[in-house]
Amino acid sequence: MRWISNEQKEPQKAQALAQALAVSLPIAQLLVQRGIDTYESAKAFFRPHWGQLHDPYLMKDMEKAVARILLALSVEESIMIYGDYDVDGTTSVALVSSFLKTLSEKIITYIPDRYSEGYGVSYQGIDYAASQGIGLIIALDCGIKAIDKIAYAKEKGIDFNVWVSETRPRNQGYITSWELSQNKIKNTLITDNASGLVYSKKKIDFTIVGADRVGMFGHVFNKIGTFNKAVLSKTFKVPFLVAFPTSTIDRNLRENTDTVKIEERNPKEILSKMFWDNLHNKKYPNIFNPGFDITTPNFVDYYVTEKGNFKKIEKLKNDF
Repeated sequence: MRWISNEQKEPQKAQALAQALAVSLPIAQLLVQRGIDTYESAKAFFRPHWGQLHDPYLMKDMEKAVARILLALSVEESIMIYGDYDVDGTTSVALVSSFLKTLSEKIITYIPDRYSEGYGVSYQGIDYAASQGIGLIIALDCGIKAIDKIAYAKEKGIDFNVWVSETRPRNQGYITSWELSQNKIKNTLITDNASGLVYSKKKIDFTIVGADRVGMFGHVFNKIGTFNKAVLSKTFKVPFLVAFPTSTIDRNLRENTDTVKIEERNPKEILSKMFWDNLHNKKYPNIFNPGFDITTPNFVDYYVTEKGNFKKIEKLKNDF
């Protein structure tokens, strides 16, 4: 590498700046080379204020990004701050995560491995986010070009209407509906209690759910309400698909699912704000508010993974 230094065309400016700032001449020379040659410009450089920043909404689609982050914060969705391993990537992650952590406890950071993952958003990073139940990734100093399967099918002329049920934890369905709408994918948001009616009216061609965890015998652990969809799918002869990365498979989880503790969420989540603010808030009823349920493999028609689609978990395990 060859260093090329600029000639000091106006050394008197550097000398005057060094004296005004009470700094060494080399520092003053570097500032002058950057076009900072007065006390006022140096003050603005070293002690910036909000008024000097560019309007962030000049950036394309900033409104959508802000709306999505505010939505995630409002429903206590887990957020991953993802950045490259270089200087601007790591500092970006540090700045954004430190700010968001003042607003939410559900913020994690991720820096990809230089050698095994390289620059940009990696498959390993996405798999890790999925395993941690992350609902939103904010990528800093790196870009991503992801092709959603439904969006891809829509581009090929296949029209979709996704029926999105509102599940617990609250507003998960709303988030899914919002994301589909942002990709111009037609969808209809319904309550969980309306699912039976929608299935009975033959409005569903297939059911697809995610998975927080999959056992070695094919048991699916996912957000509460998943098992209800599996039962309805079997009752009305609708294919039931579970989509997940193979990193979700728990090698240690065998046929005995009793070892898995079902997480219970805050009882207040079920009660409306109006009721909770009521004078009777100390006398709310007994509440069971599980965070997820277990779907047994006899209800699953296909396991959809990056290694392919498998009708039986045993075939997937052979490739795994």
